[in-house]
Amino acid sequence: MYPGDPTVEDAIEEAKDLQRRNRESKVDFASQSSILEHCGENQLTGRCDTEPTDEKHLIKQLGLNSHQYLPLVPTRVYGRSDRVPFLNLTGPLKHHIAYSASNNIILFDYIKDQQIVLQGHKNKIVALVKDRRNKFFASGDWGPRSTVIIWDIFTGNPYQSLPLSEVHSNGVSSIDFAGYLTFIGVLGAEKHNKQIVSVWPYDSHRPVLEPVCQLQIPSKLGYQHEITFHPEKNEFFATTGHRGVAFYTWNRMDKKIMCHVPKLPKSFLSRMKKFTHSIWSVENGWLLTSTLAGFIVIWDVASPIGLVEPPDPNKNIREFKRCYKIGTTGLSSFAEHEGFYVVGDVTGVVRFYDKHFRLLRWTKNHKLPPIYCIAFNELKNQPPDFQRAMRDRYDTGQKPHIHKEKYSHIKDYTLGMAYYHQPSETTIERSSFDCPDFFLGVAHGNLYYYHLAEERLDTVVHGANSAFIACDVNQVSNHLALLTYKGEIHLYDTKTHRMIHRRRLFKKPTRVCCLKFHPTGAFAFVGALNGKIFYRRAFNWKPIDSPLDNSRSPISSIIFSEDGLYMAYHDKSRAVGLYINFPRKSTWVFKGKQRMHCKEIVDIMLYLDRTRNQNRLFSLSADRRIIEYDIPNSSLSGGLKALTVTRIEQFSIPRAMTLAEPFPNCKPHIIIANNNYKLSVYDPDDRLIRRTCQAPVYGTPVNKMMSIKPDGRKQGARVFTIFVCGNKLGLAKPPIDGNPYKYMALLSHPTGVKSTAASFDHKCVFSIGNSETVCIQWRTNVPAIERGTVSGGSGLKPFLKMLDRDMPEGKSLVTECQNCFYMLMLQKISSTKELLTSELRILVKEIPAVIRFCGYFPTEYEIDLMIEEAEFLGVLDHGERNDEITFDDFVKLFANHRRFPQFTKAMYANAFRKVSKHTHGDANMRGLRFRRLLTTKGEKISDIDLPVYLPNFFRSVIHTVYEPQIRDNKSGRKDKNMKKKKVTKKEIIDVIRGKVFMDTAYSRSVPWPMEWKHDVKAKGKMTAILAHLAKQRVITDNFPALGVITRMND
Repeated sequence: MYPGDPTVEDAIEEAKDLQRRNRESKVDFASQSSILEHCGENQLTGRCDTEPTDEKHLIKQLGLNSHQYLPLVPTRVYGRSDRVPFLNLTGPLKHHIAYSASNNIILFDYIKDQQIVLQGHKNKIVALVKDRRNKFFASGDWGPRSTVIIWDIFTGNPYQSLPLSEVHSNGVSSIDFAGYLTFIGVLGAEKHNKQIVSVWPYDSHRPVLEPVCQLQIPSKLGYQHEITFHPEKNEFFATTGHRGVAFYTWNRMDKKIMCHVPKLPKSFLSRMKKFTHSIWSVENGWLLTSTLAGFIVIWDVASPIGLVEPPDPNKNIREFKRCYKIGTTGLSSFAEHEGFYVVGDVTGVVRFYDKHFRLLRWTKNHKLPPIYCIAFNELKNQPPDFQRAMRDRYDTGQKPHIHKEKYSHIKDYTLGMAYYHQPSETTIERSSFDCPDFFLGVAHGNLYYYHLAEERLDTVVHGANSAFIACDVNQVSNHLALLTYKGEIHLYDTKTHRMIHRRRLFKKPTRVCCLKFHPTGAFAFVGALNGKIFYRRAFNWKPIDSPLDNSRSPISSIIFSEDGLYMAYHDKSRAVGLYINFPRKSTWVFKGKQRMHCKEIVDIMLYLDRTRNQNRLFSLSADRRIIEYDIPNSSLSGGLKALTVTRIEQFSIPRAMTLAEPFPNCKPHIIIANNNYKLSVYDPDDRLIRRTCQAPVYGTPVNKMMSIKPDGRKQGARVFTIFVCGNKLGLAKPPIDGNPYKYMALLSHPTGVKSTAASFDHKCVFSIGNSETVCIQWRTNVPAIERGTVSGGSGLKPFLKMLDRDMPEGKSLVTECQNCFYMLMLQKISSTKELLTSELRILVKEIPAVIRFCGYFPTEYEIDLMIEEAEFLGVLDHGERNDEITFDDFVKLFANHRRFPQFTKAMYANAFRKVSKHTHGDANMRGLRFRRLLTTKGEKISDIDLPVYLPNFFRSVIHTVYEPQIRDNKSGRKDKNMKKKKVTKKEIIDVIRGKVFMDTAYSRSVPWPMEWKHDVKAKGKMTAILAHLAKQRVITDNFPALGVITRMND
C-alpha cells in the first residue's frame, strides 16, 4: 500500500458522506440505463449497534427506478471483453470486481454471484482505472464521440462525464488518475502520428468541456498505449509504447505539458522487442518497464556527473539506467504490491520478486493464456464469513487440491495468508512469504481467483477464445447456448447463470456460422462455412450421425417448423433447402432445394398455418420478391418447388420479416421492413400489401425482427416485436400502425447486433454483437412502452407530432389540407347546415390529387397501395370496402406513406445525373433519350400523353442551352466559340438540363409555391386553394415520371 492509502476506518468515514454528496450533486446521464439504488441511512453509513463489517449491514446495491422507463432492462451479461483490465473493488462493506463487457461496466459480487450493469458509453470500453483514494473509478471508450465517465465506487453512480470528441477524435487508449489530485490523464487513440495526451479536471459538478492542457506526442515515439502518473509527484507522468517511453511534466497554472524522450540506440530497441507496461517505484523514483523479451528496464534521473547543469527536480527528465533479465518469455503483466513486484508472462505463470528483482515465489503452470491483469485484495484480515462464502461459492462439486478434513490448519486458514510453517531441513531461518490470494485476467477473457497456498484456480468469469457468432435458447430446458467462430460451445443456465457445459465441438478446425435448437429441445443444429449442417444431442453435445451435406456455401440460417417435422435453411449461394424428419427412424431426409432469387436472401420463415393446418415456407430477398414454396409437392427428384412469386417493393430493398398480428381479431400477417424506414403488412393468402407504416427511426433501418409474447404464450396474448436497428435493440407494441410512440429502443452493442434469441416464456431476450465476446440478457419491460404510448397521446396527436418533427411546414400543411377537404366537400354538400354537421371525408379516388397537393408525388404503384389500404379499412370496421376516407385516416395515410427522409435538391440532382450518365459537372440529356426513358422504363407514359404532360410540368420555363459542339476535323479539338440560343417550352423536349430539372422538380415538391401566396392576396384564401388544387391535378394527376426519376437513387 502506498503512503496515505485508506484503511477500513477511512472507508467507513467515506461512506458516511455518501448521502450528502448525492443530495448536493446530481449529474444527468441520459444514456445511463443501470445505476445503483439509494439505501437506508443505517445500511449506507454502517451506523448500528454491531460492527460495521457485519454481513447483515453490508451495502445493498440494487437497480434504480430509472429501469422503469426502459423497454429492455439488462439483467445479466455473459462473457467479458478480451485484454481489458479489471478492477478489484473489494472493501469492508462489499466484495465486488469491476470489468468491462463491450460498452457496459459490470459490478460483479463474486460471493453472491450478482451483477450490476452500468451503462453510459456509446463505444467499446478499453480502459478502466481506480484512483488511489478508493473513491472513484473511471472508464473510457474507443471510437467516435467517446467519453470518459467517473463513477462513485460506493454507489456506482456517475460522478462526472468528460466529452472527448473535440480533442480525441478516435477515443481513448489509456487513462490514469493524477495521484491524489482531482485530475485525470487521457491518452488518445489517434492514428497517423497525431496522438494527443491531455489532462482533465473532474472535481466539479458543472459540465467539463475542455482539458486543462494537451500536447501532441512526438511522432518518433510511435503509438503509445499506456499512461502512468507518479504516485507522489502528481505533475509527473509517463507514456509507454511498443517502441519507446516518454516522460511529461504538466503545469495547471501555465496550462502546458513538456515532453522528454530518452535517447536509445536502435540495437537496444531490437533487443527489448516491445515495451508492455510501466509502473513507478515510490522509494527511489524509478520508472520500471517490462518488455516482451523478458527484461525489466529502469529509467532514472540522469547522473549529474558529466552534465553542464544539474538536473531540474521540477522536470520529469529521465534516462535509461539499467535493465534486468528476469525471464526467457515475454512479460505481459507488471504490478507492485506490499513491497514486492508481481510479474505475469505469456505462458500463464505469475512470479514474485523483491525490490532487487530476486525471485521469491512463482505459481504453478496451469497452461493459461497470457496474463494481462493481476489484482490483490488490499484489505487484510478478511472476516471468517468471507472465507466460508468463498469456499461454498467455488468448492461446490469440485475436489480441492488438499483434503480439508486431513489437515486441520486449512479449516481456519486466513484467506491466502501463509503464516504457518511447513517442515523444513534448512538451518537458516527466513521470514514467511505473506501474500493474499489474487485475481487473474487472461487473454481469452477468463477471470480466475487464485488460491496461492493450495495452488488452485477458480473461474470467476468465463470468457471466449473467439467472438460469438450465434446464440439460441433451448425452449425446454431454458439453457442458453453461445457458439464461437472457432466452434466452441458455451452453455449457461439462464436461471442460476452458471456455466453448465463448455467444449470444442470439432477435433479439426471448423468454422461455424449459425446455431438452432430443435423445438423438442433434444437436438441442436450447427451450420458451418463449408455448407455442412451438424446436429448434436443438446445435453452432452455429442454427434448423433453424419452431418447433412447438401450445400457447398456457408449456411446463413436454420429454422424449424412449430411441430418440429420440417427444417429449412438458406445459404450464401441464394439457395433454400428443406429437410423432413421421421421421428421413429430418428433421421432427416432431404426434400430438395431451390435457387429462385437473383440477389441475396435476407430472411426465411417457416410457420404453421392453423386455418389450412399445414406448414408454409417463405423466403425474402433483396431482389424485392417474396416466394412461397410448395412443400407437399416438393421432392428430391423434382426439387423444392415454388408456389407463388410476389414482388412487394418497387424501389426499396427488404431487410427483414416476421409473423405478427397487425389487426385485431385477424389472422397473422407477415411484417416486412425495408431500407426506407417503412414496414409493410403482407397478406400471404391474397398476396397484397394491406398496410404501410412508418418504421422505427433510430439512425439505421430495421435489419432484424422477432415476435415475442411477454404476457404469456397463451391463446390471445399480444404479440410484441423485437427489432434491431444497427447497434440498437428495441421493442414495438402491437398493433403496428405507424405511431412513433409505440417504438422504443436503446443502444445495445456498439458494433451492431449479430443475433437475438428469446427465452421460453418470452420474458427475456438475449443478444450478441458483431465481433464481440459478450452476450447480454434483457428483461422485457412492457409497462415502459405502455407509458410511452400514453405520453404520445391518442388519435391524431402522435402522427401530427411526427409530421411536425420531420417537416418544417407540418402544422400549416395539415391545416391547409383540412381546408382542402372542406372545399372538395362543397361539390357534394348542398347546404351550410350539412357542412357543419357532416364529418370530413372525401372519395377514395380523390386521394392522389390531395396527396400531390401536399407536396408528395408518389408513383402509380404507391397510389394503388394507398387506395387498397383505404378501402381495406372498411373491411376491418364493418366488413365492406370503403369508397370514402375520413380526414383522420388520410392524415395517418399521408404520414405513413410519405418519403422519409424528404427529397432534397442534391437527391434530385444525383438522380438526374445517374439517368443522364454524367459523373460530374452539370448534367444534361437529349430530349430523345429523355422521352425514351419515360416511355420505356418503369411506369411507362404513352407517346400520346407525353407531349401534353411534359410542357405542363415545366410550364413556361425559358433557359439557355448549348448546341452540339463542333469538332475540327484536322486537329480534333473542340470549337470554343459555342453558340447560344433561347429555348421556350415548345423546344424543351430537345434538350433537358439537370439544373433546370432539379429546380423545377424541387419547386413542384414544395406544397405552397410563391405564386400561390400571391393568389391568396388577390383572390382570397379559399379561391386560391381551389385554383392551386385544380392546377396541381391537371399537371400531376397523370404524371408519375417525377416519382420514377427521383427514386432512381434507391
